[in-house]
Amino acid sequence: MSLKINILKLLEQSRDKYISGEDMAFNFNVSRAAVNKAVNSLREEGHLIESVTKKGYRLLSESDVLSVEGILPYLRDDYRGNIYVFDTVESTNKTAKEIAMEGNEDGSVIVANGQTKGRGRQNRSFYSPKDTGVYMSYILRPQDDANIYNVVTVAACIAVCRAIYKLTGIECGIKWVNDIFLNGKKICGILTEGSFDLENGRINLVIIGIGINVSTKDFPEDLEAVAGSISNSNDVFVSRNRLVAEVLNELQSLITPESLKEKKFIQEYREMSIVVGRDVEILVGENRKKAHVIDIDDNGGLVVRCEDGKVESLNYGEISLRWNS
Repeated sequence: MSLKINILKLLEQSRDKYISGEDMAFNFNVSRAAVNKAVNSLREEGHLIESVTKKGYRLLSESDVLSVEGILPYLRDDYRGNIYVFDTVESTNKTAKEIAMEGNEDGSVIVANGQTKGRGRQNRSFYSPKDTGVYMSYILRPQDDANIYNVVTVAACIAVCRAIYKLTGIECGIKWVNDIFLNGKKICGILTEGSFDLENGRINLVIIGIGINVSTKDFPEDLEAVAGSISNSNDVFVSRNRLVAEVLNELQSLITPESLKEKKFIQEYREMSIVVGRDVEILVGENRKKAHVIDIDDNGGLVVRCEDGKVESLNYGEISLRWNS
């Protein structure tokens, strides 16, 4: 591990606290000049490092460069999996699939500072500018052959809402099935994808893609009215490194084989829903119909009553919802 990475890790672990250059030099068995050179290199990469005579160096709380070293201090001790951080990728889901194909990688996560071809459901693009969001994809190797796409998406929604609440005290809402809303605007989208073993028909890989607008301000014109971000909605600073870590902490506790089987978290999802009890318009292919949302079923399906009185349970991937005017 390079000196620069070791110093960054130390500063992240002691964020807002001063560490003397002399102590760093002693701990890493290098010269003070080497420490100063490494710190300057970190500053050039965008890390906000303050230096004060007779006190030393400290990483400021508002420093927000995504890094493995910045994520690790906030992860639970029992976290499993590797962490890959990239400046820019086409799509974290695409990169996750490529990495997963090279090995098992269960529990690993791909994090990017920006995406050039971010995707949402139904192959829509997901706006992913650099430096203002969290774009991450989690690799899951299911131990069960059940169709878990819906409940995994439900679990991911809950994980994001819990993480945001823990860091800010802000309560978000969930628009079925995969969108997180705050103050009437979408701040997060989740895309769950997977693959099957053709020989036995079992799911052998699930990729959970999560895109969160943390401080994004300048949205394209077609998104201005519907997209928002955590910081812009409430004027709070959110560390992206810590947000990634907290989402991972919550996600791993929710997607254990036991948790996915019991699905106790469905009730929490119901309570966070912003569509239950609402009149909505359902779009299936080119067909539209109006309905009233009654409930979320135990598999994460949307239970609706159609205009003809028929009650249906709608599954993930088959519909999209449109608010009535």
